[in-house]
Amino acid sequence: MLQQLSIRNLTVFHEAHLDFGKHLNVIIGKNGGGKTHLLKLAYSVLASSAECRKTNINADTPTKGVYQTRLANKLVNVFRPDSLGRLVSRRQGRARFDIELIFDSTHSDWDVSFGFATNSKSEVDIIKLPCAWVDVSPVYLPTRELLSIYSNFISVYEGHYLTQVATYQATKTA
Repeated sequence: MLQQLSIRNLTVFHEAHLDFGKHLNVIIGKNGGGKTHLLKLAYSVLASSAECRKTNINADTPTKGVYQTRLANKLVNVFRPDSLGRLVSRRQGRARFDIELIFDSTHSDWDVSFGFATNSKSEVDIIKLPCAWVDVSPVYLPTRELLSIYSNFISVYEGHYLTQVATYQATKTA
């Protein structure tokens, strides 16, 4: 359903434009390259809209105030920065993060564009408000966290060389 994703100044991305295929898309890159951030960003946008739809039964179409607040809260809760502005890729001086999500023709009423600056605590500036709430709940399954709750993870971790962050093993045994 997601057709295009354009971002500017998100964490490790100074500028990126992604065109997605119709069925399956694979994101490949180095560790610390931002793959998870792309997934968390798309999830945050879709989930905040879906949650707004559930809690605002009387509002058939998105309202800027409601969506701004829900989106900002979702981004902070998913990424866990000290403040929203910490997600902005920092260079000298002030910078601004901008994103645009374009969906396929059957879901074009979900298209959204927003941004915020490095000094944003919890405010999102909606540039293009979607015409409709997302009517499905997205799911984001973080791979590392799923591995760490596997009941035999500790024995596999201790018995084999795995390139896994050691905090997951420490957390599980504590």
